[in-house]
Amino acid sequence: MLDSKTIKLGEYFLELLDKTLSVVNILKLDFKKLSDIEKSPERKLAHYTGTYTTEKLLHMDEEQTKPSAFRLNTINNVNDPSEGQLLLNYLKGVKETSFYAPDFDEKLHAFVSCFTFNHDSLNQFRLYGKQDNKEASGISLVFNQNFFQEHNPAIGLSYVAFKGDLQKTDTASIKQGAIEVPEDKAFEKSFEGIKEQPVMRCVYIDPTSDYIHLAQRNRLTFFREFGHNILEGGSTTEAEFEWNKYKEYIEIKTDEFKKAFVELKKIYGNAIEERGNLKGMGKEDMEEIDSLLEMIILPLKYLIKHSAFQEEQECRMVYITSLDDPKVKMNFGKFLYVEYEPEVKAHLDKIYIAPAATQYQPYLAKLLCDTNVKIEPSNNPYRQN
Repeated sequence: MLDSKTIKLGEYFLELLDKTLSVVNILKLDFKKLSDIEKSPERKLAHYTGTYTTEKLLHMDEEQTKPSAFRLNTINNVNDPSEGQLLLNYLKGVKETSFYAPDFDEKLHAFVSCFTFNHDSLNQFRLYGKQDNKEASGISLVFNQNFFQEHNPAIGLSYVAFKGDLQKTDTASIKQGAIEVPEDKAFEKSFEGIKEQPVMRCVYIDPTSDYIHLAQRNRLTFFREFGHNILEGGSTTEAEFEWNKYKEYIEIKTDEFKKAFVELKKIYGNAIEERGNLKGMGKEDMEEIDSLLEMIILPLKYLIKHSAFQEEQECRMVYITSLDDPKVKMNFGKFLYVEYEPEVKAHLDKIYIAPAATQYQPYLAKLLCDTNVKIEPSNNPYRQN
């Protein structure tokens, strides 16, 4: 337990918490409008899934009162073995290229849902848009910005202080071994799932160098969106104009992140150094200090990804909680998840159908006939075996 002899460490912890939430806030999508011509370039995000899941999310059968809820799944299901380790390696200055499966933590567990700026990506259809393990046989669900919570990037971090309440948190909270969570942020009891969550862009880093890339739209997506439109009174295409505005925005955002990321590393180093200076602390107290340090950086831990996955241009909703949270549900041996309250059907903008799933178009049209959701076959050629 921290006491009066460790006030300096407590101050570093608060500084680290503040900077962690600041970095997460930089990564939060703000759906900012960059020009007078078009809406926010990041206002839509796609989620790839199979046709079976799509039907469950959109259709209300005779036994249901509403369609199945969208899910955030356990972080243990992702296909990247470096998940959760890259941030710590960066903060400790470790250049590591091999990764191990981390210990399962039932006290603080992350649930994520993955989205991308690439709405019609052949590679992601092949990897994630599958049905019965058949490549490119699934669906890309394109959500509008109202599916996400726009304002508070820390709203889903159940065990971490919220930025708005940070100034109220002093070293007394640190001495108690935990950051206080305001009562109104405690588990909601009226709904079995979670409320609207913010969505953050992932950051891709190379563990052997200083390479950093923030998830973003690529140039092709602008040309697909705006086609051959020419700006009035000029020769510049609308696609090129919007792309250049967006590229400038991402460059500023990247510089902002890099600066904050370096500052985070410095603060973390100060905290580790101060921890090493502690004398006369018992093993249990030191473990409690280490646990608190781990908890503070947890909000950022699953937004840092390996550069090998950069093509995915991923954004994530992250919900951190304990396994004894009643919101955590399971299908034993298969799924561990939390349900998301906003309804899928009410927040869809468009659906792309993978090349090997075009036979489902009339059924999707039936499910969405009472909406304005567009249904479009993928623009990508793909030959089935």
